[in-house]
Amino acid sequence: MGIDLVFWGDTIHSGSILNTNMNFSELLGALLAAVVAAGVFARLQTSYVTTGFVGVRSTFGAVAPEPLPAGGPYLRFGTVFSIVDVDVKPQVDAIPPIECSTQEGIAIVFPAILVYNQLPADRVVPVVREYGFDYDELLITAQVTQRVLEMCNDMTLEEIRTSFSGMNDALQTGLEAHQAGRRTGLAITDVVVHKPAFPAEIQANYDRKAAERTALQAEVDTQARKLKESQTAKMMVEAKQMEKLLTEEYAGKLRIAKAETEATERKIASESKALERKIEAESEALRIRTIAAANKELHTDRYLKFHYQEKVLQRAQAYYGEKLPVYVGGPLTAAGAEQRAAE
Repeated sequence: MGIDLVFWGDTIHSGSILNTNMNFSELLGALLAAVVAAGVFARLQTSYVTTGFVGVRSTFGAVAPEPLPAGGPYLRFGTVFSIVDVDVKPQVDAIPPIECSTQEGIAIVFPAILVYNQLPADRVVPVVREYGFDYDELLITAQVTQRVLEMCNDMTLEEIRTSFSGMNDALQTGLEAHQAGRRTGLAITDVVVHKPAFPAEIQANYDRKAAERTALQAEVDTQARKLKESQTAKMMVEAKQMEKLLTEEYAGKLRIAKAETEATERKIASESKALERKIEAESEALRIRTIAAANKELHTDRYLKFHYQEKVLQRAQAYYGEKLPVYVGGPLTAAGAEQRAAE
């Protein structure tokens, strides 16, 4: 039986261990080859690249030029040719605590700095070849540590205490510039610097001052509240007084308006009656003028004579005699009586 071993194109041929014509040394060599082949096959393994990772193959430490996509299976043989998964998902690098000295020489510690980053899949092989599988140690941790030491030395303790959060943007900008200069393609999405730790005595001093400021602020707030309450009470009294004044003023205006309204109504009523009397007078005058005009048209001399004869003479009684010098029928004079007699 013959055994052939294939390793990335290299083939190892073993001799037949069942050849009855070989001598003892040949048999021993065949047995040793079989043992080696069995050991090789025993160390051969298959592996899979997890989703969200890119596989990087290496042979005796040399990185293969082509990345392995997620999936598999892929053969691996111990450390001779291996496959390492490189994370290409968004990840967070936690920088170890950094001790530094301020401008005054005071030692402080930044306990935690978080760097959010992501390596694109197409930049995995170039970055691993250049910086190794622990590329973030050189490209992130070392850069952040160096930059924090420089910033700490250039700032006073008070500046760091009051504006350390401003270091977030400064560190992110520095890391982005470094990646751009190295053409790594490593994306820096955010940097978060946690509050630095100060020496115990300095922290106690800050805490005492903070407590004093808190107490002072509390007193200020109390006084402000009391002042506001006093002002509110005063405003309420003034508001009530103003309300009373406005009510009285409104009542006075209402009375005046009512009196003016009543006077106006009386004036209108008076004017209305006067107008009514005027109209009545004018109507009576018109009636009289109309009657007068009609009478003027009616009472002619002929009509008056006829009316007199019809209404007066028909009912009149005349008495004549020698001893009656006057006309009994009415207050006529002698001349009148003669005239009546003649008629």
